[in-house]
Amino acid sequence: MRALAIGLAALLLAMIGAATLVASIPAAPVPERGEARIAHATLVEPGVRRRVDRTLVIRTDRIASIEPSARAERAGPWDALFVMPGLIDLHVHVPPRALPAELRATLLLFLAHGVTSVRDAGTPWAWGLGVRRRVEAGALTGPRVFSCGPLIVGREGWPGALRIERASEVGPAIERLLRQRVDCVKLLGSVSPEVASAIREAAHRAGLRAIGHVPSTSERLLLDEVQHLTGLEAALRTRHPAALAKAIEDSLAERVAHTPTLVVLERFARANEGRSRCDEACRFLPRYFQTVLWDPRRIPALQAMVSDLGFSPSERFEAAKEVVKALAEGGVLILAGTDSPTFYNVPGASLHEEIALLHEAGLSGEEALAAATTWAAEALGVEGLGRIEPGAPADLLVLRSDPVESIEAGAPLDIAAVVSDGRLYPIADLEAALRAHEHFFAGSAYATAAEALARALFPGVERE
Repeated sequence: MRALAIGLAALLLAMIGAATLVASIPAAPVPERGEARIAHATLVEPGVRRRVDRTLVIRTDRIASIEPSARAERAGPWDALFVMPGLIDLHVHVPPRALPAELRATLLLFLAHGVTSVRDAGTPWAWGLGVRRRVEAGALTGPRVFSCGPLIVGREGWPGALRIERASEVGPAIERLLRQRVDCVKLLGSVSPEVASAIREAAHRAGLRAIGHVPSTSERLLLDEVQHLTGLEAALRTRHPAALAKAIEDSLAERVAHTPTLVVLERFARANEGRSRCDEACRFLPRYFQTVLWDPRRIPALQAMVSDLGFSPSERFEAAKEVVKALAEGGVLILAGTDSPTFYNVPGASLHEEIALLHEAGLSGEEALAAATTWAAEALGVEGLGRIEPGAPADLLVLRSDPVESIEAGAPLDIAAVVSDGRLYPIADLEAALRAHEHFFAGSAYATAAEALARALFPGVERE
């Protein structure tokens, strides 16, 4: 009995200690929705239209009205600035609820970089759905979360994934996903072509979009939206005009959009050349991201991607930019996604880099922004999202300078405020909330314990 009492007491103390650590995590307040008025604004909808000297009124979670501004009209601190739809990252993986500090920091980083919607492209055991619910309920400060639920795989093992090996299994699997209220379905390359085709058909009947990696044994693309330029190996390896033409032809014939995630390929190219570095925004994440999760010597899958035998990451990155340029010039839809927080891709910050890389690859500044705003919103299927018009969701960026000119000049977007689901966040407030996380991750007991746990889970080879 005494041993049992001691054990229970130890467990109670551990629970109290864990609760204390969690309670110490910074929590940014969720602003109340109300009414905001911006006069003499320049409204920029990339790839669609531009209107000058307009007064925009936001009421609760919607754009209430847009009218020409009266000459002497003044409404508040955001007057005479630029207004653009909020940025959208179509390929992220959100942290689980079991990592509360990392989750809060990730969602804050998105907002602080003007990202008002993210699509969770599959998480183990579909934990992205729980994150979506908590943001919708106002329990977490963050962007809209769209979730594909669990990853769909074939024969390969993958923690918390939905395994489908036969076409006959597709119907029940899609019904299960519908009960979970997924926003899309995400396939990995181990799924067979037969299963992938059946999933796309079933997804369409259910009003869902099928995204992911083209099956490794397929000669067709078989998806609504291809991630990482999978399925275009011939074009990537040869860059031959005939191979590029076929990539365009196949994409148009199957009505496929591509989310190339160039920033991921750039990171692997940098690592392969010994140039890995953590950008300034890394300081808002726990140190173990750099020392453990982004260390190829600890994560075998990363090491394989960095070495990529027979086709170096640097060559692949340069080839990917050429393929993206050819696809865009051929009329194929290009969309923006980052795969954050994988391998030095800091949430939010990496989307700005992706936009810049799309421009570097050959898209105009307007087109690169459209890939992360107006065009990206169409992939999410919410009426009015990504547009600036009465009745549309109030997801907006207020900027001090012209966003298209900033991209064309290679300058950062100068964000003054972020409006997400009708909640207005001055950029200064978001930056202050991030600094609180920086301080927390620099010296808290939570950060120390998290790094020790990460090192134990992924021992690998210690850096010299």
